[in-house]
Amino acid sequence: MKESFRGSFNTLLTLAGVCILGTKGELKWTGEWVSFLDTMLQLSVLRLPGRGLRLPTRVRSLLIDPSIHLEKAKEGTCEVKVDPKMNMVVAGGVELKGKR
Repeated sequence: MKESFRGSFNTLLTLAGVCILGTKGELKWTGEWVSFLDTMLQLSVLRLPGRGLRLPTRVRSLLIDPSIHLEKAKEGTCEVKVDPKMNMVVAGGVELKGKR
């Protein structure tokens, strides 16, 4: 998966936990919000069964605290956690809930 993305959209560094579930990982922070948020959305879709194209069409809430995010990402990476039961992805100072 990583080889197919270039430049600023190559932000997924590691995926831990049970890989099929994709519950934990590490994202690279390059200062680009669009690619960072896109990777968070992709991780929420990665755990879904099947091989078809998945495109999120709605998000219930997106909370961003820039000061917390910059503090957690000062080393250039952020831990990312996916909680399928709560339908939530958290990385750095970003919390994405209710993706459909």
